[in-house]
Amino acid sequence: MASALGCLLMGVLPVCAADVPSAPAGTLHFDDARLFHPAKRLPANVWSDAAKDDSRQAVRLKASDGAMLRGWFYPSPVAGAPFVVTFHGNNETIADAWTQARDGFLYAQLNLNLLTFDYRGTGFSDGVISLAKARADALAIYDLATKKAAGRPVYVVGWSLGSVFASHVAASRPTVAGLVLLDPMAAADALPANIARALHRPVDVADSIRDGIRNAEELRRYHGPLLVVHGTADEVIPITEGRTDFDAAASTDKVFVPVAGKGHVAAIWSLEADNAVAAFFAKHAPTGNATH
Repeated sequence: MASALGCLLMGVLPVCAADVPSAPAGTLHFDDARLFHPAKRLPANVWSDAAKDDSRQAVRLKASDGAMLRGWFYPSPVAGAPFVVTFHGNNETIADAWTQARDGFLYAQLNLNLLTFDYRGTGFSDGVISLAKARADALAIYDLATKKAAGRPVYVVGWSLGSVFASHVAASRPTVAGLVLLDPMAAADALPANIARALHRPVDVADSIRDGIRNAEELRRYHGPLLVVHGTADEVIPITEGRTDFDAAASTDKVFVPVAGKGHVAAIWSLEADNAVAAFFAKHAPTGNATH
């Protein structure tokens, strides 16, 4: 996976730098599609075939506009285990090695029930890419998890772009039992300058992105347990954004873990992140059978 500030959140620079006909000459129009920077899609049968070994369940969710979202549910072998909903980064899918590694730690090592979906218009999910609609989808995904949980606590984890949806859910659903953010964004305010500096060209950030990325603002309404992990050398989302989210959150039970010397990708998939996440769930959602 590539990592460059100009392409934002683990995209690739040539794709981000491509001209958009509707933009003024020399100006990059940074819209929802560029933000999500979707990975190559896999055949639909991969989604269903993966569940044939009983390691997971293929799940569907019809969005409010009729788009069919597809994901996987990993049931815990531990009776009564809590649930977690995860939101991955951009240029990722629920089937790629990066997401599998991050999710696998939660369901295989910590023995949590885990529910995860591809964003609309990416991976196995139908529809057209839309940040606003993906935010609404995130609430529906969380609501599905609460139904499956049947009274058990439901936690939310988001990394990179996924922090936008995790923060939105935590701020909008008082029942969220705990929130984990890895290398999170705080707001879209710095995007134009950051991308322009990396690409050496003017950047026009779409209003949909300015309106949809507001983690710090939303976290002021979140009062539950919070863990924020951020690499000190993050070249994509500066650690100051993670700190801004942490400071803004209304949580009184919160922990900030800086990962020394690690960039964006390295911090998210670091041993330090694993240890912090394991400690968070050991404190707030012990299963009694975690293998970490």
